[in-house]
Amino acid sequence: GGAKGNDEAAAAAGGAKGNDEAAAAVKAAARARWKALESNPQMLGKFGRGAGLGAAWQMHDVFGLDPDLLAMVPQPCVGVVLLFPGALRERDSYAKSDLFAAAAAR
Repeated sequence: GGAKGNDEAAAAAGGAKGNDEAAAAVKAAARARWKALESNPQMLGKFGRGAGLGAAWQMHDVFGLDPDLLAMVPQPCVGVVLLFPGALRERDSYAKSDLFAAAAAR
């Protein structure tokens, strides 16, 4: 019991209000931590050419994975690039890599 029990009771009494505040705090922290990812096809094409991809290869947006949206992707399509936030350790490792340096220099 003791103080811990009182804290738990107060948290339970807060109910949905406490959950809403916690959810808002988590969302605010996520916005502060995650930066927007660049998914512009022209930028990805430039990056690909910098990494050795031939000029004949093109990048296009994919708006979803359901059949109607996939039908809009020019054919033939030989690959898909998925962009999503990674762990800081992975990002820092990539930022120190030779591939990043070569692409950034172009």
